[in-house]
Amino acid sequence: MKKMETERLILRPLSQDDANAVFEWTGDPIVNRYMPYPLHESVHQTEEWIRSLEMY
Repeated sequence: MKKMETERLILRPLSQDDANAVFEWTGDPIVNRYMPYPLHESVHQTEEWIRSLEMY
C-alpha cells in the first residue's frame, strides 16, 4: 500500500509497531461498541489482527 501525506496528515497502513497504540482503541469497550471487530483482550490479539490486515 502507498502512503499519502500532506502538511498535517499522514495516512499509511498499520504495522506491528503500531500494536500498542492500536490496542488503546481496539481494547476500549466504549470505542468498540459499534465497531465490526470484537473487543481485543490483549495486545497480542491486536498484533494478530494487524497481521491479518497485512494480507490485503
